[in-house]
Amino acid sequence: MRRAIQYATAADGVRVAYASYGRATGVPLIVLRPPQWSHLEREWAMPFSHHEYEALMDDHWIVRIDPRGAGLSDRHVSDHSIEARADDLAAVVDALGAGLVALDAISSAAVAAVAFAAREPERVIALSLQNAFVSGREWWSEPPRRALIEAARVDWESCTESWAWLTFGSTSSEHVRALARHTRACLHADDFLAMAAVERHCDLGPLLASLEMPSLVLAHPAFGRMASQEQTRRVAALLPAARLVTVTSVRERVEALREFHGGVIPRPAPPDDLLPTEALTPREREVLGLVMRGLTSRAISEQLVLSVRTVDSHLSHLYRKTGVHNRAELVALAFRSGLTAPRP
Repeated sequence: MRRAIQYATAADGVRVAYASYGRATGVPLIVLRPPQWSHLEREWAMPFSHHEYEALMDDHWIVRIDPRGAGLSDRHVSDHSIEARADDLAAVVDALGAGLVALDAISSAAVAAVAFAAREPERVIALSLQNAFVSGREWWSEPPRRALIEAARVDWESCTESWAWLTFGSTSSEHVRALARHTRACLHADDFLAMAAVERHCDLGPLLASLEMPSLVLAHPAFGRMASQEQTRRVAALLPAARLVTVTSVRERVEALREFHGGVIPRPAPPDDLLPTEALTPREREVLGLVMRGLTSRAISEQLVLSVRTVDSHLSHLYRKTGVHNRAELVALAFRSGLTAPRP
């Protein structure tokens, strides 16, 4: 399955790739994966990850993001800091026009999710983390990961094959080589080493303890060689409103997420009323027309000679006046009301 790849631009100019799946209404579930497995196009040909997206698409609006330095996002970036990763997530959330989001992250991808949730807790309605860590120093001091860092400095191909075997040790040698090729397509050695260097000095404990939104912590014992179960338990213990669930398959993971989200994410039906055009200002009508053409906030700002912040302010007013929650619902309401997108 392929979807159009879109880009959001972070504060430092790094372009972050994202794609949407399922029905683009309600609260988006933003799915973050560790950089060595994250590639918005290639992952659909691999025997993992996409199965859960397909299972969740019927009742979720899923947004997948490639982290900076990986997949289809910009590579060889100079800043892999926690703050920069949170900026990337903020840029995508802003581009979606979503007031609220749910976050789902696995392994080291939890760094961006936790940092963003701590910085903008009012925008995160639910958080799910699997095989995450509290202490980056302990995480990267474990023998398998320490060995990967040393190998990446010498021979990236051998490093990726060792990585695949350590993560999926029960699979065939052909499968391991395919996974290693996938990692090399997702990530370059220099970006991997830069990411690891940042994470080795990362302590997520204070941030986790500050997060009060409903949280689900998943432990998958099959990845025990690369993800300490003790770290996972510590993540659950630090989150004030978390529950810990052990899963052993994609099916169990999907069931746990569905049950969790069903209790915390509102799923309002799209509004039935027509768009109140008489209540919109001329500038709001202009912004709405460009949103209907699919333009991003940055593209609209350039066309109307406005700041991005001003464009986002107009969008907020449109959401408030129409009762919708995001761009997709706004566009659907506009078309249902008989409006047409202006010609370029």
